[in-house]
Amino acid sequence: ATVTINPLPIAEISGTLEICSGSSTTLTASGGTSYEWSTGATTAAITVGTAGDYTVTVTDGNGCVDEETVKVIVNDNPTVVAEDASVCLGESIQLSATPAGGTWSGTGVSATGLFDSSALAAGGYEVTYSVTDANTCDGSDSATVTVNVLPEPVAQDASVCLGATVQLGASPSGGIWSGTGVSPTGLFDTTGLPAGDYEVTYTVTDSNTCVGETTATVTINPLPIAEISGILEIC
Repeated sequence: ATVTINPLPIAEISGTLEICSGSSTTLTASGGTSYEWSTGATTAAITVGTAGDYTVTVTDGNGCVDEETVKVIVNDNPTVVAEDASVCLGESIQLSATPAGGTWSGTGVSATGLFDSSALAAGGYEVTYSVTDANTCDGSDSATVTVNVLPEPVAQDASVCLGATVQLGASPSGGIWSGTGVSPTGLFDTTGLPAGDYEVTYTVTDSNTCVGETTATVTINPLPIAEISGILEIC
């Protein structure tokens, strides 16, 4: 009688063995005609998303078997934190997020995180910060950038007689005056000034640290020249 010694099949498993949390990989066995995995599957290929060891038993046409085991590693996605911010209309602000090295995207923001409100209207804007780590795993977080309106103060024009003072008026209160002849609190003093028109500025900083300003004109009027005519000596 003839005894035939058949070679063992060579079990092999191909596929990506390191993945990111939330993703999956397909493991494909070869080397035989039938397959049985440690998961209970009996197909050549299985899709898995859990870390651990996966073993396949390969059987060839002669009934000979071989086993192969691979380890699947599941890496955590990076934890990303993007911070909300606020900016005054027309200004820019550098956004902050961790970890460093990510990329920003969204309305008004550059890839490096510089948010420019110059072409935007006041309101809230959602931007996204995305990071890819050394394991090529991705993480992202969103932040809201609030673009605040600028205050719009109103200052009243005024007139004053040469040599006098006048308290200027404006709203909202709490602002600062500047310009020729005026104190920060708005007292306009004509001392040392000739008659004429003087432009002064009223600046307001609101609770969002946004700044608005307006101007007013103060007119210094010359004094009249009093004269008396008539006969000053009579009988």
